[in-house]
Amino acid sequence: MIVSKLHSKLLNDSIDYAYTKFIKPLVIRRVRSEMKRKAEIASIEVFVNNVKQLLLTPPVRGKIILGIDPGFSHGCKLAVISEQGDVLETGVIYPHRNIEKAYNESANVLVNLVTKYKATILALGNATACRETEMFINKLIKSNSFESLDVSYAIVDESGASIYSCSPEAKSEFPKLDMNLISAISIARRLQDPLAELVKIEPNI
Repeated sequence: MIVSKLHSKLLNDSIDYAYTKFIKPLVIRRVRSEMKRKAEIASIEVFVNNVKQLLLTPPVRGKIILGIDPGFSHGCKLAVISEQGDVLETGVIYPHRNIEKAYNESANVLVNLVTKYKATILALGNATACRETEMFINKLIKSNSFESLDVSYAIVDESGASIYSCSPEAKSEFPKLDMNLISAISIARRLQDPLAELVKIEPNI
């Protein structure tokens, strides 16, 4: 009986040791490896779909476009580009300072730029302060601030725009411009000709 109990204990201890030391870690590694593999496949599929949508975005050619890189403390950066993508004018407005004077001045600047160049299409970046800036634009449109001009806007994916604005290529093309203004130019160009602008972004960004 004693031998049987010792044998049983030894067997149970051996099984516990083998499971804890070898089997359990092996199963965990295999499960994690399989989950990682599936997650990588899923992330690649999402990336492929996103890139496909970006590359298939139809260009808005033959239009003067006003790009807006929205922001709070540093303001909303503006850039007007011609039908060929050349920069016509840039500026900065501060519509989100909760000061009536700043709001009114910002509205005047935006309206003047739109009417001056007949820039009836606005390209709004989708990052920080996008929603608030969209509300600002909508208010101007609904109040008929642009008068006879039929102004519309589009939300543009600005992923990588800020990184591109600091790149040697951007500095070479716009040596005298602040990098924040370059972001607004890139946003406008992404709406005008998405493929031509997106190829400037490093693939690893």
